[in-house]
Amino acid sequence: MIRFDGYYIFEPVLYQERKEHPPNYLNMAYSFNKNGIVRYTNKWSTEKSEILFTEKDFNDNSDKNCYKINGQEIYFIDNCKKNEYKFFYDIISENEIKYRESGDIMKFVPWKK
Repeated sequence: MIRFDGYYIFEPVLYQERKEHPPNYLNMAYSFNKNGIVRYTNKWSTEKSEILFTEKDFNDNSDKNCYKINGQEIYFIDNCKKNEYKFFYDIISENEIKYRESGDIMKFVPWKK
């Protein structure tokens, strides 16, 4: 099963590593609700440490897909449209989800109070 009391985040991805500029990391996060919607958003940082996201980040600046769970498999339906592309993931545990195409793992982070 997945959790709804926070979000899942991939390890930051490094972009634009150049001597004259600081490193630039992309932090991508996904928040699921119980109604079959997954919202995703991102933030850039110059540090590799994970960035914290808030519920406001997902409500104000995010895109959404629909998701379906089939046993230990979860897939996102792009733009919630019937014939759109599907992104497949494997649920490792309630705290980890693996993107099947790349093998990258999202880890769960609870909302900060």
